[in-house]
Amino acid sequence: MGMLGLARIMSMKRRRRRRRRIQADGSSALDMGRKDSRSRSGSAKRRGPHLTLDRLPQIIALLPMQDAARAACASRELLQSCRHYPELKFSAKTLAMDGQHNCIQGQMDSYIKRIDIALQNCTGGWVKRFRFELQFFHELSAHHINHWLDAAIPGIEELTLELPRDDKMKYKFPCKLLFEKGCSIQSLCLYSCAFHPDQGACSFRNLKRVYFSLVHITTEELWIFLYNSLSLEHLELGFCHEIACLKIPCTLQLLNFLRVRQCNVLQIIVSDAPNLSTFHYEGPLIQLSLGDSLQLKHVNISIYPWFNLFEYAHKQLPTVARTLKLCS
Repeated sequence: MGMLGLARIMSMKRRRRRRRRIQADGSSALDMGRKDSRSRSGSAKRRGPHLTLDRLPQIIALLPMQDAARAACASRELLQSCRHYPELKFSAKTLAMDGQHNCIQGQMDSYIKRIDIALQNCTGGWVKRFRFELQFFHELSAHHINHWLDAAIPGIEELTLELPRDDKMKYKFPCKLLFEKGCSIQSLCLYSCAFHPDQGACSFRNLKRVYFSLVHITTEELWIFLYNSLSLEHLELGFCHEIACLKIPCTLQLLNFLRVRQCNVLQIIVSDAPNLSTFHYEGPLIQLSLGDSLQLKHVNISIYPWFNLFEYAHKQLPTVARTLKLCS
């Protein structure tokens, strides 16, 4: 047998050994896979379901309100979880009004009853955000609004109240609810109502964000409100036509954002807030004094008529905001 034959025999032996190794590795891998699958199935049986019922309220709370309502129709467990949803909103859509969002004659009592029932079911302090978007209720009485606020305010953190803009209701928001014991509201948005804080002892200590639009409040009342809102961080005023002078006291150490829009009789804005960083103004040319805040970096001013803006920006802005970085 020559060298060529010996080489062939050695090559065949190497192939046989390689096939044996491959077969051995494959069978062992298969056995290991079977054992692993059996162990996984066994451990899965021991562990049970991954999602427990006590997690459902946390998941439901992350859903948009409409999706949470759909989920409530699927099972009793989901319905119970939806009762822990952190936001409750009353609007033309959630009250299933007609397509034009009109409160049809004779249906007012039905809508009022729906709101009453929903508030009665909100037990346990789960709801943190209430939105009353009632701009379609033109004949709504102050009695019903006060009743709903009394039921809603304890324990909540955010409140929005929007009423009809035709000024027929002339609803006065009960300021005392904001400084009574148990009130924890941090964000307050009011539309189309009156806000008249008393000159006596009052404290809006929890308020951090305030937005007033079409709110009847005088210069003196606004000063009382701000002076007693020491935690305020964000303030927006729009279309408040009874404010002639807006003065921000130096006691508002946390205020960093101020926006004022189209308050027609406003003549001057004076801010002594030391940490104001962002200021937005839209309206006619007025006198501005933003103090010596070293934090003021962003100013957005929209003045009409617009041709007054260039002269104002050239002559007044350098003295109004010395630390300004961005102006538009």
